[in-house]
Amino acid sequence: MEYRKVQELRWDPTLGEWIMVSNIRDLRPWQPENFCPFCPGAPETGFGWDTLILKNRYPMLSEEPIPPGKYVFYSTAPSYGKCYVVIETPKHDVDDISDLDYTEIYRV
Repeated sequence: MEYRKVQELRWDPTLGEWIMVSNIRDLRPWQPENFCPFCPGAPETGFGWDTLILKNRYPMLSEEPIPPGKYVFYSTAPSYGKCYVVIETPKHDVDDISDLDYTEIYRV
């Protein structure tokens, strides 16, 4: 069976809104449990940053839309865009942005 990329909007009549559906992220590799690609000094992040914005290597969306599937039970539409990862702080003990001080929140 051929792997078909799914990346589309689907109308959800129970919610009354469009939802994004994508299987693209299934292709990303799984990392060891203790590995964090966003730690300071990791290959993508380097050192000396307070807030970092990276292009998502495994985005839910692509910049060119994939034609949506045609289904009997629900409406579909193309889904496309850009995906970025925002790393608010190099600290790992922060559970919520409200745990940061004012100057750290301002940078974000």
